[in-house]
Amino acid sequence: MRLAVIGLGHIGRRRLRLLREMGQDDVVVYDSDPRRCVEVAAEFECVACAGWIEVWQYRPEAAFICTLPDSHATLASTFLSRGCHVFIEKPLEIIIGHAEWLVDSAAKYPDRIAMVSCNMRFHPGPAQLKAWLDEGRIGEPLWARFETASWLPDWHPGEDYVASYSARVGATLDCGSHELDLALWMLGPATLAGAATRKADVLGLECDGMAEMLLRHESGVLSTVHASFMENQYHRSVEVIGTKGRASWSWEGHFAAVSLDGGVAKPENWRHIVNDIDAMYRAEMAHFLDCAERGVPTCNPIGQAAETLRILLEAKHG
Repeated sequence: MRLAVIGLGHIGRRRLRLLREMGQDDVVVYDSDPRRCVEVAAEFECVACAGWIEVWQYRPEAAFICTLPDSHATLASTFLSRGCHVFIEKPLEIIIGHAEWLVDSAAKYPDRIAMVSCNMRFHPGPAQLKAWLDEGRIGEPLWARFETASWLPDWHPGEDYVASYSARVGATLDCGSHELDLALWMLGPATLAGAATRKADVLGLECDGMAEMLLRHESGVLSTVHASFMENQYHRSVEVIGTKGRASWSWEGHFAAVSLDGGVAKPENWRHIVNDIDAMYRAEMAHFLDCAERGVPTCNPIGQAAETLRILLEAKHG
């Protein structure tokens, strides 16, 4: 399959590297910075496009859109109209109207496959919790907590975090995208029952650096999502309480556990040491490429991601 990677920042380079490692050797790249485009193409032995005319002459069958989110809707719609399947980095957009326009635009091309990034679904820990919930291991879910906390200056050593994409969009849209996606994936559709954010003042930034969201799921489950990049100790976890017990997962401990109440069953632990963080990205990309090859919907199509964005923006702006 002929592939194009558009946007060669940190995540674009990662996607390109993994595609090459996965044996994808028919790839072109484009970036608005010509020098970066040429340098990255040389590093990963692929073709650099000097402009959009060259991209279209290549006639890609699928495109990975790794640009800033305010360009996602326009680029995705353009690639879809030219016969391409599209993979879009999260968040889908930064304006809900643009996302809704993209949903309508994509509906015109039902044979095109689209996916929005949701790599945490492909991490073995959350995937195990999802399986336990689907099996009814803890009974009917009642309440859940999804957390991610980190320190933005540590994300990309050597880079100026003040000038980063994350500092532009804030923690709600950046960090919150993954955890909210997990909440909706595990527990079903929801509405925002309440939210609060805090400015990233400790980092000298004007954007939101922390968000707390309260969700009311259609099933009746209540859940909370905590997303922050202004805490200097990394933490990521999920806990779900049900009528028969609880299931939990922790990134730091590399384990998931299910504990049933009443002394009927001993706690069951499941451990998976993740030495290769790239594994979940590879699995996510393989899923997209397989769906594109077979012409079947992905696990996170544009319409689903638009609903996630709607909640994120409501939490961010009130």
